Amino acid sequence: MLYTEKELLLFREFEGDITEFREFLNKLRYNDIETIKNVICNYFDIDAELMDYQGRKYDIVFVRQIVHWFCYYYTNFSMPKIGYEIGRRDHATVINSRERINNFIDTDKLIANQITELEGIITELGIERKYNRDEKRIGIAINCYDNKGVE
Repeated sequence: MLYTEKELLLFREFEGDITEFREFLNKLRYNDIETIKNVICNYFDIDAELMDYQGRKYDIVFVRQIVHWFCYYYTNFSMPKIGYEIGRRDHATVINSRERINNFIDTDKLIANQITELEGIITELGIERKYNRDEKRIGIAINCYDNKGVE
């Protein structure tokens, strides 16, 4: 499990064992998902309960994709967990959401501006971008080779 610097500082002050700390963190992280979902739904004026809507109405699907995108980059949850918590979807839906929103950010200025505004709101609430997960995975692969002595 990866811990952020903020979480490691919390652990130093935590009075309990590592298992209790993990349970505590999972509750905090789950609150991050709920907060992200509520902020984005309020921004787009959509009821948060509609994230579990099984239909394919574009307005709801688009907002759900944005929630998936933010949860992917702003929480440490796995894609299956994000998909389950937001709309009871699978990991492939989260992958598709991430790719679609990244594409929109690159091609649509309106959506890019909306994402930037939402990033500001979410950051003000104390939820920080964890890391660029795509770069992190590349770094992990490189470190595995370095640790084995492969040149």
